[in-house]
Amino acid sequence: MPRDLPDNIHEESGSADGNRQDSGQVSLIRQEFAGPLPHPSVLAGYDDVVPGSAERILRMAEK
Repeated sequence: MPRDLPDNIHEESGSADGNRQDSGQVSLIRQEFAGPLPHPSVLAGYDDVVPGSAERILRMAEK
């Protein structure tokens, strides 16, 4: 696997004799969310870092 890829990207391949081979393939998952507020999971992440921040962000959007 190329050394410039992040650690959380895994490349799996192999042959019948069990030897690993470089397949040269990488999988990518992309998610998009549009709106005046962050995606709920991102909003929860803010609250994990700074308790109460999700509520503050909601109040800011309501104004």
